[in-house]
Amino acid sequence: MGTDKRLHVLQVVNWKRFSAADWVIQYGVWLNTPTYGQAGAGGGDSSPLAVMIDKADTKKVRQATPIRPDLQINDIEARAVSKVLQEMLARIDLDESRCAWYLILRYEHEWTDKALSIMEQCTIPAARKKQKKALEYFKKRTGCL
Repeated sequence: MGTDKRLHVLQVVNWKRFSAADWVIQYGVWLNTPTYGQAGAGGGDSSPLAVMIDKADTKKVRQATPIRPDLQINDIEARAVSKVLQEMLARIDLDESRCAWYLILRYEHEWTDKALSIMEQCTIPAARKKQKKALEYFKKRTGCL
């Protein structure tokens, strides 16, 4: 009777590499790459033309294109973040489950603090406080920075 020595996906990730916020930001970048699920394949950056227009737009007529950070996680790490979010969603603790949705909307779907405050029917500072709480749950589940 042998023991299965394979590691769970959550065990192979060095969670100390990033803060909780940086992990979910990186996960959002990974999800929004044109080659979804193939981390490191490039993509996800704003078009160079859009960046030039944003820089030249001194009157801020056009809303700035969000410039994503460079992708720094691989597929395994992205799947581990996804697994943590799935586990948070499945929790009986409704507060933790709601916090997972908050992270998903904020980082996967790139909702702004204002959009989240409208959804939650609260002020923007209150929405930021909820985001902080959601990141604390994520941190507790992973042991990240």
